[in-house]
Amino acid sequence: MARAQRLVILFIFVLFWGSAGAADRHLLWQVQSDRATVYLLGAVHLGKADLYPLPKVMEEAFAASTTLVLELDPRFASAAAQKQVEQVSYPTGQTIADAIQPATFQRLKDYLKQEGIPLAMVERMRAGLLGHTLVVGELAQLGYSPLFGIDLHFATQAGERPIVELETVEEQIALLIGVPDEDAHIRTTLDDLENLEEKITRLDKAWREGDTATLEQVTITEPMRKHPSQRPYLDKMVFQRNRRMAEKIRGFLGQQGSWFVAVGAGHLLGEQGIVELLRKEGYRVEQL
Repeated sequence: MARAQRLVILFIFVLFWGSAGAADRHLLWQVQSDRATVYLLGAVHLGKADLYPLPKVMEEAFAASTTLVLELDPRFASAAAQKQVEQVSYPTGQTIADAIQPATFQRLKDYLKQEGIPLAMVERMRAGLLGHTLVVGELAQLGYSPLFGIDLHFATQAGERPIVELETVEEQIALLIGVPDEDAHIRTTLDDLENLEEKITRLDKAWREGDTATLEQVTITEPMRKHPSQRPYLDKMVFQRNRRMAEKIRGFLGQQGSWFVAVGAGHLLGEQGIVELLRKEGYRVEQL
């Protein structure tokens, strides 16, 4: 299982991916209170070399900030996650076959055979971990790497700036353990893998253009419509985390200073996204 574990440690927290380019607007917002300025960047956790250079407005916002805020510092998250892998594995003697329907297990075996992945490598992974591992493997084949992730880019450029983490490795690992419906999760993952490249292409274009409507449609609206059984998982994976992160950002806005906050782009989208949660609190919000 070591190869698959290394993959998932690198990518388990991936939400969206994209490439940079010229646009009138970007996945970047300026949020202001009477005391503070927070820049909110919809980050991609893995990308390609052509992601860089980032749009000038992003680098300028970072340069104007005295504190960097990330979901996790990617320079250290992988090592910390390595210690937690057993928590997202089934106990000895149990496998994914015990958690999903026979028809779903057959689909999974067919996919693994097609991709040349031994069942023994992944069968003890819980559904949350397994689903991410399969998606990440496909993304790797398409050329995406965490080495080109925006969070890593800014973490390595932080210099003397303090880096504040909004979450912990333990909290993110817990998300993979608590998948409400493991069978539905694996079925949804296998469905998504069939058109992953097309989906990534749409996300790529929308990210470059700062097109929040398309991003929300592809990542939230369409999945909820096509896979209603996954709504509890989406609520846990995205919306509940949005509220917790927004609460911490409100704390920054109550202090004197400037913060550059880079989180997965999906956390900023829609009525339940961090941007709208802060706007409803009365903060001045502008997309840059």
